[in-house]
Amino acid sequence: MSERLAHIVDMIGAVTQNWAHHMLIFGEYAPVPGATAKSALLAGGPMALWIYAEAQRRASTLLRVLLALMISFLAVSLIFGSRLQGHHFVVLVPLAYAALATGLVGAASHRMSARSTIATFVVPLAVLVGLNVAGQITEARRLAETRGVGLYSDAIDKLADDLNAMPVKPFVYFPDWGLSMPVAFLTGGSVGMDSIEDFAAASRMLCSGKDVAVALVKDDRHARIATWQQALKWEAPRLKAYRQGNGDVLFELAQFRGQRNGPSCETSSGVAPAAR
Repeated sequence: MSERLAHIVDMIGAVTQNWAHHMLIFGEYAPVPGATAKSALLAGGPMALWIYAEAQRRASTLLRVLLALMISFLAVSLIFGSRLQGHHFVVLVPLAYAALATGLVGAASHRMSARSTIATFVVPLAVLVGLNVAGQITEARRLAETRGVGLYSDAIDKLADDLNAMPVKPFVYFPDWGLSMPVAFLTGGSVGMDSIEDFAAASRMLCSGKDVAVALVKDDRHARIATWQQALKWEAPRLKAYRQGNGDVLFELAQFRGQRNGPSCETSSGVAPAAR
């Protein structure tokens, strides 16, 4: 149980300090500027304001509901342990902002002066806005320097640019996770694609004259490209490596050129198979 509680604390920090997203994009740990203050405001602020509101008998139903949603999520997350990561815990962020704002509104008494009301409500939110702006600027500068890493680099953008520039698009297979959806978005759905390898369908398309390509991410991609060529009984594909900012190859695109009289297109009747 102690490990699960420690994981929850770690994930709360991951989403309030933004290092979960930073690690995905840059492959390194780095919290946003003012991370401690931001976590204190978002994680501790709503709870402290709720306790104060209950003591003053002025706690609103909305504040109670928002806190109950956050607490119930954390309670259920104990069941899953470390299987829940930052992209799951990020749902707490809008709830924390809403609970903080609701608690601050409740804490502001109608008997307060205008200056006191501003100090109670505006200052904490202004601090958060300032920290968020500073964080965005820091992340943008880092992104411009490195262009991201892995599946969060601009290598996928380069592939989409190449596909968009092709007057005749190949049909592309994306058997590895992380490529198909961003490419579909960046190409406006103009490229036929599938995430399941289908050698028979690929062969029919090649024999109809349509190019077929496969994009492979994992380290065994050269062996897998050879498997594709062997299964299709086709000429060697044209290869292009797509690299992240530091020069490391992220994935390769192997494009087989379609031709009606291709090496495996003849049937017993001497007629090429029809394209699907």
